[in-house]
Amino acid sequence: MLEYVSLFLTLWTAGTPPPGNLARRPGRRYRLILESAAGKRLGFAWERDRARVWDWVAPWGFDVYEGDDVSLLFSVRRVWSWRPRFEVLDADGGLRATFHQGPRPSTSVGSQLLRPVQIYPYAIEPSGPAQFLPLHELATVTVRPEGTTLTFADIIQENPFIKMAALAAVLTSDSG
Repeated sequence: MLEYVSLFLTLWTAGTPPPGNLARRPGRRYRLILESAAGKRLGFAWERDRARVWDWVAPWGFDVYEGDDVSLLFSVRRVWSWRPRFEVLDADGGLRATFHQGPRPSTSVGSQLLRPVQIYPYAIEPSGPAQFLPLHELATVTVRPEGTTLTFADIIQENPFIKMAALAAVLTSDSG
């Protein structure tokens, strides 16, 4: 999925995603991820269910699956902080990035992200520092009534972890 330049994200939909073989895992909503040009289904994001009694305490998050074999690509979880902060974990549970969201603006324009986002990717090399990357330099986001188009910038085409963080930021920005 991350090898594509442009992705189309459908709106969040209640229920179990179409492959159906995840029905035994609790989830609330899903969002299909398609290749923008051809509309080919590449995968989906699936919101994890929370405990019903302590719903407000449980951290919100979702998993992103790809391919026909429905393999886990990455997970996103909200971390408690004063500002909305999220962690992006790869399929093995390794922390790849964190990001913060700004306040939701009162209006959204077609080519604007719903919330401003600051991404802090973790360096591949343990000795390298994490650095701030603004999402608007990493991708172009177009929001329409039927869904969202995410087009990755040339500077991150060879970095799947940065693309993962940008996709996660867009999926959380309009999660409702």
